[in-house]
Amino acid sequence: MLATTTLLPRHAAAAGRVVAPIYPGPWEEAYRAVVAPALKKSADVDTVLTPLLALDQIAKVRASRGAPPFDVFLLDPGPAVVAIEDGLVEKFEPSRLKNAANLPRAFYDEWGVAVAAQIVGIAYNPKKVDRPKGWKDLFEPKYYNKVGISGFGTTFGTSSLIEISKQYGGSLTNVDPAFEVLKKWLPHVGVIAQNPVAVNTLFQQGQMDVTYTNFQTVSTLKGAGWTSSSSSPTADRSPSTPRSTSSRTPPTRTTPTSTSTPS
Repeated sequence: MLATTTLLPRHAAAAGRVVAPIYPGPWEEAYRAVVAPALKKSADVDTVLTPLLALDQIAKVRASRGAPPFDVFLLDPGPAVVAIEDGLVEKFEPSRLKNAANLPRAFYDEWGVAVAAQIVGIAYNPKKVDRPKGWKDLFEPKYYNKVGISGFGTTFGTSSLIEISKQYGGSLTNVDPAFEVLKKWLPHVGVIAQNPVAVNTLFQQGQMDVTYTNFQTVSTLKGAGWTSSSSSPTADRSPSTPRSTSSRTPPTRTTPTSTSTPS
C-alpha cells in the first residue's frame, strides 16, 4: 500500500529535513516505522510527521499561507482538487522522480505522485450480521441501528456517496438521490464516527457492525484480532488513490518549494 520509493528521490534535495502531514492511525504507524527510517538511510533526510486528515491539512495551510506549516501534502483526489484550485499546491515535475520508470504512468501527473490505491466498499462483522450484497442493503430494516457512518468529506466517504446515489438514479455528478435516501435513513443509524480514524474503535467496541470504508480499515481490524470482513461487489467498487503533492511556499521559505513531499 505504501510506495516508499515515491518519497526518496523527492526528499533527497530537501536540505536534510522535510515536514509532512500524515493520516492518523495505520498510515502514521507505517510511515514512522518504515518510510521515515528508509528515507533517513537512503537520503540522510529527517522526516517530521504531523498526523492530520486531508481537509485539516488544507485548513492549516490556508490559515498560514505566508509560512506554511508543511513542505508537502498527503491528499486524496477530492481534497487535492480543493488545494490545487485554492492555489496551495505547486506543480510537480515528473523528470525529478528518478524511479518514475518503475511506476505506471497513471500514478503520477503534474500535481504529484500516487502513494496508494485502495478499494472502497462495505465492512461488516460476519458474527453479527449477514453479508451486505450491495449499497442498498445498508438501508434495509435488518441493518437498522447496526450501521455506523463517518463524514462524507473523505475520499472513501465521497466514493460511497456516489455509489449509493447511482443505486437510486444518481451519477458521479448528481448525488442528490443519495442525500434524499440518507435523510430518511439517518434516524436508523447506529452511531456517527467523529472521523474515519474513530471507525476502528467504534467497530471494536461493538457500536457498529456495518460501515462503508476502505480495505485498509478491514485489514487493520483483522490485524488487531477482530472479526471483520469486506463486501465490495464488482459493480460497487470505487478506487481511492491518495496523491502526493508539494505545498506552495513563498520565496522567503527556507525549504525550496521544488522539493516535493507527499501531502
